[in-house]
Amino acid sequence: MAGIVTFGSVDTALRAGYHVYDRTNDGILVRKETPFGFALAVVWLRNAIETQRWSGGRP
Repeated sequence: MAGIVTFGSVDTALRAGYHVYDRTNDGILVRKETPFGFALAVVWLRNAIETQRWSGGRP
């Protein structure tokens, strides 16, 4: 069984065909529709600028 896909930035996930699904304390969940359902992945947010960009400015 494969592990979960991780990305270092939301832009990279979007370029890979994923869409923003939900926000967590440490990052963003993204998903991509496949013939078998949805594939989930995690984007770990590492810097304050990217965190503010995807959180709507919320801390």
